Amino acid sequence: MVRPGLCRPSDQLHVDARPAVRRAARAGRLHRVPRPPPRHQAARAALCGRHKMAACLAASAIASQFTVLLGPHLEPFGRGCAALAVASHYWNMACIAWTAALAGDAYQALHALRSMRPDGRSIRQLGLLCWLGPAAIVAGSLALDRLQPDSALRPLYGEPLCFLNGALGTAVFLVAPIGAMLLTAATLLSLVGPRLCGGPTPQTKPAKAEFRADRVRFFRLAALVLLALVTWTSPPLAVVLQLHELWYVFFGCFAAQGAVALAAFAPHGRLAARLRGTRSAGVLVSSSSVGHLSEQQVPPMATTTMPPDPGPYRKHLAQTQSSPNRRSSVKPNLERRFSTKRPLVIEDEMENNGKP
Repeated sequence: MVRPGLCRPSDQLHVDARPAVRRAARAGRLHRVPRPPPRHQAARAALCGRHKMAACLAASAIASQFTVLLGPHLEPFGRGCAALAVASHYWNMACIAWTAALAGDAYQALHALRSMRPDGRSIRQLGLLCWLGPAAIVAGSLALDRLQPDSALRPLYGEPLCFLNGALGTAVFLVAPIGAMLLTAATLLSLVGPRLCGGPTPQTKPAKAEFRADRVRFFRLAALVLLALVTWTSPPLAVVLQLHELWYVFFGCFAAQGAVALAAFAPHGRLAARLRGTRSAGVLVSSSSVGHLSEQQVPPMATTTMPPDPGPYRKHLAQTQSSPNRRSSVKPNLERRFSTKRPLVIEDEMENNGKP
């Protein structure tokens, strides 16, 4: 028999480290929190990006409405009126840009690439395009208006209305970009429409719910694009045909466009939670039977994880307390005695005491 003092260093290390390794393994098993599946993380990021796009659209629509309301209160041919005209030009183009972006996202999700979800990088790139694209057009128009006073392409900001007053400049810097974006959005939605309106109806209840959510999303976008088309088609027709009644159509559809954008796409009660991508916003779940995407509420991250293993000792304690052979007066004493102790230490003591 070998005495403890004559043990080899490797044997002594093995004997001393075994309880610590076992304790660390159990502690890791008890306190480890499983991560959510990558599919849910990608879906949550996609839905958060989609809510941000809708919020940007609503903000652009509201800003464009305010520029129209402030126009009559400013003096014509003034700097304030010119600055308001530049702001109105930018916000109107940004609103149409975000409308086209949502139409492209709907096409990508519902028709072309329904098995793929936009990641954070694509959402950021799309945001830069929707914000900086109109800014570049407005900057070029403003530079031409200030640096080339004799040019026929001058938009004539604030002279006299607080908007674009030059016919050729308005056609080049406002009507042409808005027409191109709206034509793109209408084309994408026309490709999505037959799949949602003329296709076969799903049979299962989850697939039906997702199909209805996709149709609601499509009709919202279609209504917004249709209102934008009527809004920005009325001014050129009013100028060409000399029909002043079309200006009433323009202002009415313009106000309706902002109302639809605010009511249909702005998240009302949970705006902060939706923009942060927390559990109040839900996640985007795909149906394997149909292939459509919709927004469904799922449990939060903390509730989707598995509960930690209480350990064999606490399981034995729970079985002992629930046994009818035990007296009910002993249960509070056992709970007070073992509620503040860690089960790992108790298990190690039992194992060490059970050794010869």
